[in-house]
Amino acid sequence: GGIQCYIVDSFASAPGTGNPASVVLLPKETQADAMAKWMHTVAAEFNLSETAFCWPSSEQSSFPANEEHWNIRYYTPKVEIPLCGHATLATAAILYQTLKRYPDYRIVFHASEDILTMERADDIDNNKNALRTRISMEFPSKPPQEISTQEDKMTIRMMLEAAFSCELDPMYVGVSDLGDILIELKPDRFHQIGYENINFKALMEWDGYYRGVIICCSDDASEAANGDCDDAPLADFLSRFFGPKAGINEDPV
Repeated sequence: GGIQCYIVDSFASAPGTGNPASVVLLPKETQADAMAKWMHTVAAEFNLSETAFCWPSSEQSSFPANEEHWNIRYYTPKVEIPLCGHATLATAAILYQTLKRYPDYRIVFHASEDILTMERADDIDNNKNALRTRISMEFPSKPPQEISTQEDKMTIRMMLEAAFSCELDPMYVGVSDLGDILIELKPDRFHQIGYENINFKALMEWDGYYRGVIICCSDDASEAANGDCDDAPLADFLSRFFGPKAGINEDPV
């Protein structure tokens, strides 16, 4: 089979919004290790935060008839990573559109470390009185480990201050198995970060992570801000992802 490439906006309500990912569909006989260098080159060419490479499982006959099993790998412009949510959603959307199977079959991805199950979760769009296709994703829980040493905490605080030119005073700092730092701030500190004059190189100075820096805060004001409008989106938290080590200064969404 040939190679099909797509760019998909995940979590999008309109064209040109959401979180873009590249999706590359490969033939069944793909060998991930042998093609790693090629995948790396293609991901760098797309230059999006993540590119997903996907190919059919050679063991499909051993799985239930209502499941399609696919191998999947993820690359940033610089490194391979073990897991990516929005690129998985983008790949599932492409497969559901192109395979044209019956609605209740599952797509199961075999990543380098995890098994990820996708299901259709259609509902009715009341505004258009039409069926709206959604995808439900089952992912493993990967809680971060809180950083406990005072030396590491101080190093990270200084790194953040050098990057954002303000003292953020983190409430929580942890590192995940995916190679990310997770930093929780108070909402007022989160909004101090801004979008100009960020020193992304400063975020590369700590060796305790290898992919990205996730900065988040709770969004307690969301419900009050949206009032009584049932259709208004509510957020539980706000977050930003910085990945200079992965080749993306900041993920656009």
